[in-house]
Amino acid sequence: MKAGASVAYQMYTSGTTGEPKAVQISHRSLSCRLEWMADTFQEYTQVILQKTRNTFDVSNWELLL
Repeated sequence: MKAGASVAYQMYTSGTTGEPKAVQISHRSLSCRLEWMADTFQEYTQVILQKTRNTFDVSNWELLL
């Protein structure tokens, strides 16, 4: 298994079919997003608003950065 390819978390969506489907998010995906955010918001004077409930997957980016 490649580095970072292991599953960081799994979420479920019904999509357009109404049938639940699992989507696995890899550590690599999460770390790439965090790296991009760190490069984009690199000044200490910039802040990120925690606007997402921590039960929603997007909150990972806000919490971990």
